[in-house]
Amino acid sequence: MTKHINIAIIDNHEVYRNGLKVVLSNLHVNIVAEGGNSTELINNPKFKTADIILMDIGMQCTDCGQNLISFLKDNSDAQVIGMVQHFEQVRMDEMRLAGINGFFTKNTNRREIERAIETVLLGTFYMPDDYNKLKTNEL
Repeated sequence: MTKHINIAIIDNHEVYRNGLKVVLSNLHVNIVAEGGNSTELINNPKFKTADIILMDIGMQCTDCGQNLISFLKDNSDAQVIGMVQHFEQVRMDEMRLAGINGFFTKNTNRREIERAIETVLLGTFYMPDDYNKLKTNEL
C-alpha cells in the first residue's frame, strides 16, 4: 500500500489486537484507535479518524450491530471490515444492513488482510476466496 490509511480495531481479545497491529505495521498503516467492544465506537472520538475499522463481528454482545449503525450514521466515510472466527458466523444480509463492507477470518494471512483493505477502499465488498469456494461447493 502506498497511501497511509488510518485503521481502528475493535476486538474483545487483547492478544489478537496486538498480533493484528504487528501485521498491520508491515502494511504501513496508522493505527488510530483500538477497543475491546463496540461501545468504544460511540464513546472514543479517535474512531472517527479511521478510514477503515476492523471489527470482530463474532463478539457476543447485544448492541454491537446498533452501535455500528449509529457510528456509521455520523461517520459515513468510514469503511468496516468484519473479522470472524469461522465462516459459519457470516450472515451476509445482516452484515450489509449494518454497513459492513467486507470480511475475513481471523486465521487469515497478511496478504488477505491487505487485499481486504485495498478492495474496500476501492468501494467493493470484500469476501475471501475461501468463502466463495465454500459457498460454490455447497450448491
